[in-house]
Amino acid sequence: MTTNIRYIVPFFFLIMSFIPFILMTDLFPFMRFGMFAETVQSTPQKEKFSLQIHLPNGRNESLSERQIGLDESHLNYLARTYFYNHELDFFAVHLKKSGLLKKKERLIIIHKTLEGNQWKQDILFDQ
Repeated sequence: MTTNIRYIVPFFFLIMSFIPFILMTDLFPFMRFGMFAETVQSTPQKEKFSLQIHLPNGRNESLSERQIGLDESHLNYLARTYFYNHELDFFAVHLKKSGLLKKKERLIIIHKTLEGNQWKQDILFDQ
């Protein structure tokens, strides 16, 4: 009886080690890692969003990530999501409720896109 278990257990583990390769439906793991891997390339960012406050004295002041409480990538993600879902007003209302603005200050959301080698700015929200 012990000889059967001594041969069955290694055989079972050997079979179990090949099951992931049998169930695999594509070769992505082999292409991502190993000798077929491509170099990792970062794509340049072609659009950015920034927030500014229009002060009562007529100046515009940019809001930093520390003042907003979000990382730049999170702010860009949220603004891009609301912009393409046509809900930028909803986003601005939430920013105003967060206590960033005083009574007579206006929020300005700026959309910057890279065209060629220059950044083009569009004011999306000014209220």
